[in-house]
Amino acid sequence: LHALDFFGENALLDYKNDNRQRNATVTSENTVQLLSLSTKSFIDLFDAGTVDKKVIERMQQATIKRNAINETKINEKEEEISVPTTTTTTTTTMSRLEIETHATSDDPTELLKGHEINDKQLKRQISTQRRSSVNRTQKRVLARQRLKQTNAFAKIPMFEALGAEEIELLINAMEYKIYQEGAALCVQGAEADRLFILLSGQCKVTVQDGANGANGE
Repeated sequence: LHALDFFGENALLDYKNDNRQRNATVTSENTVQLLSLSTKSFIDLFDAGTVDKKVIERMQQATIKRNAINETKINEKEEEISVPTTTTTTTTTMSRLEIETHATSDDPTELLKGHEINDKQLKRQISTQRRSSVNRTQKRVLARQRLKQTNAFAKIPMFEALGAEEIELLINAMEYKIYQEGAALCVQGAEADRLFILLSGQCKVTVQDGANGANGE
């Protein structure tokens, strides 16, 4: 998946079904920026007349076309046998001696120093979180502006027939996020609650053998 590709459309195509599930797992291969539209927001836009049944029809057509391409790719590959891996989890418990060794000193001076250090660390964390929040807000605004100015949404099959006003309402209803490399954006079998549109970066789609929707989402 690359820029302007979409995935997770089951959340919208099957929005009347309370048991919507992901058909595939989507993992970021590098840092990715994307917009997502929740099922609830989509229903609100649908009820308001911003999007209509034609959007769903175009989404279905685009999904069928993509699934056909994926099926061809799968058939061209040699059959592979996947061997499940077993993960062993080890729980480490601290002994009483280790707990006593790590215990805080009863010296009031040491306790005061410890509080001062913790207070400074807390202030630094709060400051960092504030800067991070401001940066995310700026990136979200810039991403939405870029989509509006470049008319990039017109290249997405399901939204290509929408007017500028409808597209702006749609973009404003979407949530902007950044994910780092290796993040799982969708997990096969999990609840399908939103559609994703990739703005930058790329993602890998994997499907567990024998599961429904073997052509991905």
